[in-house]
Amino acid sequence: MIKVERPALPDDIKKIMDEERADAEAYHKPPFDKKKPPYPFKAYKNKRLGELLQEVFHSKCAYCESSMAAVQPQDVEHFRPKQAVLINGALDKPGYYWLASHWPNLLSSCIYCNRPNRHKIGSKAAARALGKGNEFPLEVEANRARSHTIDIAQEKPLLLDPCVDEPSEHLTFFCNGWIEARKDDAGIPSSRGSKTIDILALQRPGLKNERHARATLILGDLVMYDALEAEVAKGEGSRTNLALATVRIDQYLKDNQPYLGMARQLIEGRKPGLIEMLPKILNSGAPEINEAKKQLAAAIPSD
Repeated sequence: MIKVERPALPDDIKKIMDEERADAEAYHKPPFDKKKPPYPFKAYKNKRLGELLQEVFHSKCAYCESSMAAVQPQDVEHFRPKQAVLINGALDKPGYYWLASHWPNLLSSCIYCNRPNRHKIGSKAAARALGKGNEFPLEVEANRARSHTIDIAQEKPLLLDPCVDEPSEHLTFFCNGWIEARKDDAGIPSSRGSKTIDILALQRPGLKNERHARATLILGDLVMYDALEAEVAKGEGSRTNLALATVRIDQYLKDNQPYLGMARQLIEGRKPGLIEMLPKILNSGAPEINEAKKQLAAAIPSD
């Protein structure tokens, strides 16, 4: 998970969203009637809205950063659930009906992060249902907003919002694909990181294996980079080969690449300062950099 900047909605889509939000608020005017049929939300299913979410998150899941374009359609995820909230194992109404058509509440998600599925986390653990669904835990349940007349600013969500929070402050990735809550200076794990990992099943085996495979590629290129850098320092190596390794490492850091949060942590951990230096190196105009870019472009055509 990485922090993603959310752009403003185009005016025509915003108009559709705002109109439905106003209609939903009028429909569920307090006091909330739990026997009343749920409001038929449609705006979040807008095709252009879905396409915009794909652009914002580069066709990746906002939570786990898996690429969805080739394997599954995206779920338009409501960060705060729209119809009901799961509290102490039971669905409780109302949900955040006034945010069902609210742009800052919508994310692009894969089906494994968004929908409850059974996963076996750990070799000796029993399979259990994990996935966000209607989960939305707070630090203090009494502060939950139960209608559109209450400001959600009083809430302190335990689930990380990739468009608000900085996930790297709460999550630690390892080269074997494992993920844990980041510990503070006193060794105490982030409660928000722990809850996010558990609710979204970010340790599920398939996802862990994919991160492991990606980490292996990244670390392999970093080992090669170190070797080439040492050779060049001794005047024995090819600067073009080192430049090519530099360009390859930069590819892992593109916004559209899977598991970018993990890539940043692994690269910074192995080569502190390299990420910050890369733009300057790659935009230097050095002949070996230009040659490396040319070779890579020729080897991997865009179409």
